[in-house]
Amino acid sequence: KYYGYYAAPVLGIPSLKTPSISIINSSVNSLEINISKVNGATGYYIYEIIDGENVLITNTTSLKYIHNELELGSIHKYKVVAYRGKVLSNESREIEYTVRPSKLSVKVTSPTFNSHKLYSELQDISEEDDVKLYVYQSSSEAGEYTLIYDGSYIKENDKYILSYTSDNLVLNKIYYYKVRIEINGVSSED
Repeated sequence: KYYGYYAAPVLGIPSLKTPSISIINSSVNSLEINISKVNGATGYYIYEIIDGENVLITNTTSLKYIHNELELGSIHKYKVVAYRGKVLSNESREIEYTVRPSKLSVKVTSPTFNSHKLYSELQDISEEDDVKLYVYQSSSEAGEYTLIYDGSYIKENDKYILSYTSDNLVLNKIYYYKVRIEINGVSSED
């Protein structure tokens, strides 16, 4: 029997999808990097871009990595490559992030019918740090916020805390707060 001619040879190269990379947390001396899962990948190379060069900072099988011992206010650029054996994905897009203080977790209570007390324990600071705290208030979540406190922390039982009371509030009115911390001139928000 005659089956005809063979088709021309085709090159088949195994490939991996390009991962994405993001920063999911920042503290005064570290950044937490998150990598999107790539099906088929057995690991990930995380690179820091220094003076235009990719410098390998870790080879990991985890989707999260904490880059420690960074300087507050320093700017870092990263890329990631997924791999399986000798098969590599394309490089992810480059991300850039500034090491900032963590956003504060603030507890709000109502000690009296017309006041709110804001409280937060401050992390990763020392007495040598120049720390400023800013409290903003609004009557709507998406509304304009007004600065109502510009000050510092207090030290209580070897803990550094924000303790601020907003007085003379209107009964049955809802208030929204935003709190920003600044350590040595570097803010928790842009």
